[in-house]
Amino acid sequence: MNSEHEVQIRLLEELETALRARPDRPRVAALLHQVVEYANVHFLSEELLMRLHSYPGYDAHVGEHARLMEEIRGLEHHVESGHREASADLAAAVRDWIVTHIETEDGIFETWLEGATAVADGRPSGVSVQV
Repeated sequence: MNSEHEVQIRLLEELETALRARPDRPRVAALLHQVVEYANVHFLSEELLMRLHSYPGYDAHVGEHARLMEEIRGLEHHVESGHREASADLAAAVRDWIVTHIETEDGIFETWLEGATAVADGRPSGVSVQV
């Protein structure tokens, strides 16, 4: 998950940079498409992992993903309407929200998963598993 998070953040940073520069419309459109599609795929894979391990915080976490996707779709609409500078600010805000989500909700899930897999594997609690 951590490498996926890095890609997600990098894509949003690239989109923000492209929007703040003199935008090359095809490049901005391609980056925006990547942001939307990558977020969809990442959230689905994370949700699958949660379901596979019967994560008790699944419903709340999925709700957070839905809210993040609404923000990303809002960003997509904003960019398509041509508001370049405001779109760059919105891309930065979405990036910040995702970073907060990673540090909080995903961190909670990762800690829970490490404990759950340690118990399932017969390892002592606190032995880390790379996600």
